[in-house]
Amino acid sequence: MKAEQINALLHARIRDCAERKPARNKDDHLERASEDLARLKKCLGMQPDLPRTPLNAELLKTNPKDGFVHEIWRFESRPGLAVVAHVYRPAAEGKAPVVVHAHEIFPHQSREPWVQARGISLALAGIASV
Repeated sequence: MKAEQINALLHARIRDCAERKPARNKDDHLERASEDLARLKKCLGMQPDLPRTPLNAELLKTNPKDGFVHEIWRFESRPGLAVVAHVYRPAAEGKAPVVVHAHEIFPHQSREPWVQARGISLALAGIASV
């Protein structure tokens, strides 16, 4: 599909959304929300819903540092598909808010200094990141 075609589709969708009338009541709103969620799942390739399966998570390495801990985990995002995750968390035990980053688009991205610096900075601020 060419860029012009994609732009035309996006503009048409934006016009459709802009022209959409507000929900009249709670039931209308809930019905619309359900339809919107189904449309979003379809766009993201999440239909039909995949069954939830065990993650089979395994801690591969723990690197305690001054004020934070860097952990390397392996888990199955789908049965038989192993994924490695770098977790930076505060050194203090207990619950912490978590930020999830989607930076593994390119090979070796998690080894980039800016990715590591972001994880370390968040962990030092009391926020875990994956």
